[in-house]
Order: sequence, then structure tokens, then C-alpha cells
Amino acid sequence: MRWLMLVSISAAVAALAFLAWGGWRDVPSEASVAAEADGPEDSVAAGPAPCLFADGVVEAAHRELALRFETPGRIKAVYVREGQSVKAGDVLAELESDMAEIQVAEARTRLKIASAERDQMLAGAGQLARTRPRSQLAAREASLSPEEKAIADGKVALTEAEVRRALLLADRGRLVAPTDGLVLRAAAEPGELTGPSDDRDLFVIVNGAASQVRAFVEELDGLLVSPGQRALVTAAASPGKRHRGTVRTCSPYFRLKSQRNLRPGERVDVRVREVVIDLEAGHDLILGLPVEVLLEPPSSRVANRAQ
Repeated sequence: MRWLMLVSISAAVAALAFLAWGGWRDVPSEASVAAEADGPEDSVAAGPAPCLFADGVVEAAHRELALRFETPGRIKAVYVREGQSVKAGDVLAELESDMAEIQVAEARTRLKIASAERDQMLAGAGQLARTRPRSQLAAREASLSPEEKAIADGKVALTEAEVRRALLLADRGRLVAPTDGLVLRAAAEPGELTGPSDDRDLFVIVNGAASQVRAFVEELDGLLVSPGQRALVTAAASPGKRHRGTVRTCSPYFRLKSQRNLRPGERVDVRVREVVIDLEAGHDLILGLPVEVLLEPPSSRVANRAQ
């Protein structure tokens, strides 16, 4: 009987303890009451908002320019290499010009002939004026009709146009840089045949005076980015350095991820939203460098606007 009483007393004590603990848990604390009074939005904003991470790559702020020859021919010489800086008008490569030089010489010879024929006709009329009586001069001038003069002038003008055309074709045998920039790719080799039918880009240059970062924000965070957000850019090649920037544009659509950093555990079967970030002046990041981008959380951007 004694052990039954002990068991009953123990069960009663446990029941009272359980009821007391449940009642204490249901009593709201002052902090929770204040949070409910302020509303759910304030309670969420009180917590630290996560930052957004994304992979990216450094690229030029201007578009790349692909260059190739407009006329067919054999490449005679290549004057630049990849990574070389060029100025507008610098010759990148040149075609063999033997045939072009022959065409220019032929056009100039025809121009000389046409000019000589016209001058001979006019000189003959002048000589006749100095040696013949006025009656014979009138007969000579009558024989030179305006049509004949127009034909002679037209032949000269036509041959002059042929010379300009030959010079233009010869000039197209030289591939020049249209702007200042950096040679990203140089695929031309001396001795190769090339021309308009060659679908290769022999040279690719870009104006590297200004650079930007193209970040790839994964779909879970893609709707949390917008123009004006601040960003920090780091690169494994330069540890310890942070480069500041600002989001300039956000892509209006998502697409499959194509830029890969070849890291262990990297996800490639996701969709990303491209974000372009303008870097502040003074950075030392080179084109094509993979980087990591840290974007400020949306809530901190709202707070910055309020300030």
C-alpha cells in the first residue's frame, strides 16, 4: 500500500508541474507584446536582412568590335597581337597589294591619256587662232561642238573616278582600327586567304577605358535586385581588395546560367538574372576576370533612401 501512495503522489506532482509550465509559456512577454503592437512588418525589419551574393565577370563598358577584310586576298602581314593597345587608324593587318597596285597604275595611265587628248584638242584650237586668219578660226571653232568638248571632259572625269576607285580598293587591303582600344583576339596569320566569305573575326578590339561587372543573380534572389543598389566586388586574384560599385541595369528576363567559375559544388542548372554594375574609378580589375559580387540587402537600400 505504501508504494501505491508514493506512486500517486509522484504522479500528482508531475501533473501540477506540467500545468504550471504550460501556463507560464502562454503568458506573453513584453518584447513579444511590443512586436505585435508594432505590426508584423516592423518585427521582420528588426532582424538583419541577408545580403545577396552572385558570381560575375569584368567586361568593357563598350561593345566589342569584330573586324575582317572587305576584299578577298592573301594576308601579307599582321602588325598587332592579342593584348596590345591600338589607336584609331593603326594598321592591324595588310593584304598582298600587287594586283591593287597594277589596277591603280592602269587607272592613272588612262587618266593621263584622256587628259592629253582633251588638252591636244584645246591646244589645236589655240594654235589655229595664232596662225590662221579669223575666217579659218571661226571654221575651227565651229567644228568643235559643245558635245565634243563635253565628251572630252567626260572622259577625263570618268578616268579620274576610276583612279579613286582603284585607290579605294587598294586602301581596303589594309585593316585599320576604327577606334582606340585593346586587341582581345587576333586570329589572322600571314599567308592565309581571306575575304568577305571568311566568317571568322580576324580581330576583336574593345575600348577598355571604362569597365563594368556583369553579375549573374540566381532566380531565388533575382527579384530582390534593382538599379541603384550598392555592391562590393572582390576577386580571388586580388585577395583583400574590395571594389565598390552601383547597379546600373537589371535584365528584364531570366535565362539559363552560362557563365561558370568552375568551383566545387557550383550550381549550373539554374536560371539567372544579369545585372550590370558600374565600378568606381581607381580599380585594377582586368577584362575577363571572374569576380564575386556582394549586393546590399533591399531593406538597407530602403533605409538609405529614407536618410
